[in-house]
Amino acid sequence: DHGGPFVLAGDSAGGGLAAAVVQQARDEGLRLPEGIVLICPWLDIAVSQPEQRAIEPRDSILTVAGTQEAGRLYARDLPIDDPRVSPIHGNWDGLPPILMFGGGDDILVSDARRLKAKLPSVRYVEEAGLMHDWPIFFLRESRAAQAEIAEFARKAIHGSLA
Repeated sequence: DHGGPFVLAGDSAGGGLAAAVVQQARDEGLRLPEGIVLICPWLDIAVSQPEQRAIEPRDSILTVAGTQEAGRLYARDLPIDDPRVSPIHGNWDGLPPILMFGGGDDILVSDARRLKAKLPSVRYVEEAGLMHDWPIFFLRESRAAQAEIAEFARKAIHGSLA
């Protein structure tokens, strides 16, 4: 045993990395977290969904072109649809419970919506009009999201997620 129960969390690119790591850990038969928290995750480095261009003028943090360039740098020699860099294309079967957040004015909300459609069991909270990574800020909505994350982690650690 390598320690007690844990929850894996990440925001933005860290959310994509957390998803890719858990998929790889499952495939290698390694210990998995009791829960996963994805905050405005970047799950598809292609950033090629039509709605992302429509959202871009309202996104105060990210741009489609800048995010695509960062994705190419991150992928290096891997194809952009490789699940190791774009986990939306990976196998989501057999993973622990997931709590995920998205913001209506975030170009990455498209990734969160796609994952929710692909995996209905995800507990998904989307706030219209909010920016990328809103749960980590100090807004009223952020504090509510932080409380939900804490409760999710508490339940996950104690084995009581429904």
